Amino acid sequence: MCYGAIKWVKINEIYYCNTRNDPKNIGFSDQEIYNNIINNKQNMTRLNNSRGIIAFDKWTESNFKTLY
Repeated sequence: MCYGAIKWVKINEIYYCNTRNDPKNIGFSDQEIYNNIINNKQNMTRLNNSRGIIAFDKWTESNFKTLY
């Protein structure tokens, strides 16, 4: 989600220090997340719900939005 948010708001440059393997040294690992993304194992199901678009319609109609 963090990377998705970065791309969504069009941040052009990312600064970082640690690699994705460094967290393993302190007892954390997100390797399973990477594996799921790479192997398309997100188990995502799109719901057919006509009410789902309401939030987008409200955004489109709003006068209080910031366009990115």
